[in-house]
Amino acid sequence: MTDFIQNPAPYYVLENQVMRYAWGKTGSDTIINQLLQSADREPVSDGPTAELWMGAHPAAPSRLRHPAEETEHRLNEVIRMYPAHFLGPRLNGRTHGLPFLFKILSVNQPLSIQAHPDRRLAAVLHARSPEHYPDKNHKPELAICIRDMEALIGFRRPEQISEYFRFIPELGQLCSSGGEVYGTSIPPRPELLSKDQKRLWLKQAFTNLMRATPGEIQEAAHSHRIHLEMLRDSDTELKVEDRWFLKLMDIYGQRDAGIFAVYFLNYVSLKPQEALFLGANEPHAYLTGDIVEIMAASDNVIRAGLTSKYRDVDSLVEMLHYQYGPANLLVPRRRDAHHSSYRLDVSDFNIHRITLHGDRISKQYSQDLPSILLVLEGDLQIEVGAANHQRVAQGRAFPAGTALFVPGDLEERGLELQLSARNNCVVYQATVGPDF
Repeated sequence: MTDFIQNPAPYYVLENQVMRYAWGKTGSDTIINQLLQSADREPVSDGPTAELWMGAHPAAPSRLRHPAEETEHRLNEVIRMYPAHFLGPRLNGRTHGLPFLFKILSVNQPLSIQAHPDRRLAAVLHARSPEHYPDKNHKPELAICIRDMEALIGFRRPEQISEYFRFIPELGQLCSSGGEVYGTSIPPRPELLSKDQKRLWLKQAFTNLMRATPGEIQEAAHSHRIHLEMLRDSDTELKVEDRWFLKLMDIYGQRDAGIFAVYFLNYVSLKPQEALFLGANEPHAYLTGDIVEIMAASDNVIRAGLTSKYRDVDSLVEMLHYQYGPANLLVPRRRDAHHSSYRLDVSDFNIHRITLHGDRISKQYSQDLPSILLVLEGDLQIEVGAANHQRVAQGRAFPAGTALFVPGDLEERGLELQLSARNNCVVYQATVGPDF
């Protein structure tokens, strides 16, 4: 492993792990299998392909080898042993590992109703229950639509939820039990409440739903399903929330409180390149789609519905911020003819979309920060140049599905990467935020 010091490479090809969660898509045509096959990797022949992890998280670290060696090494281990090379001068000594985790998601069935803790709560949960919360770190994340994406994110306006209670009396009864938290002198109609009172109203209603017994959920769900089937039989077109309620019921049964979350959380359908930013303490659930995701290096998830995994209802209902309103879809901002990025209020990560159309560019930003390049479409050509634009190494071509780790000391070594493509090529670059 001394080659990492004596002869450090300008980039390293990564071997990445596929996470085979039950909600993932199956078959040879999933985006993860397509990328694996394109990069001449072994596809997953049986079972779901849910996530492809690219990074140094100890739960599923990427692997790499030095060009002069045959031995594979875990990315988290070589970062720990050679931080000056892999992290670069800006991060070395400031962090113990790679601050971000990069993923591809292929969602066939809805994920759990979940949220991610802030740093303070993450430390508390990790100390209390490390088997369920393996990290002390927070987990803000950005989800970018590749082909299609549907999701639930953030709370609807209380007035809209109250309207659902009128049309779905079974749900209203579930959510209004246990008394009101804003006092008997305040009318229960949310449109007559102050902003803070609306948040309390929302917290009480959602808490009542999440803490309802499976029997109570089943009774309400059965009654609501009969009503929806009658509407459908009369040729009435069901709303998207109602259609998803029936889908969730078919998948998770009628005793899971999460099936009613479609009436609390905003439904969104995204087009390619549109994105969702998910901050701490924000409820969400991906429903379907192919997604590029980048996040802080953490695997902490607090779940309360639509799952067979560990549920922590009490932590979830207490941690949520109960802000409400329409979901905010992000679109990339174009920096120049080749680069676009998203405006993010987080320092752990940043992501750029690089498009090439039979032309060449020099890598001119984040050369003193580590990054991961994922070739999503086309073939990427890389030449290594010096700061004086002289070619240092013969160029190599990398097909779609290739992931490369670019160490953070390129600028310090006087090197730059020159990217080109003969045809259309799309590359995502995951890196650290400029203010980390």
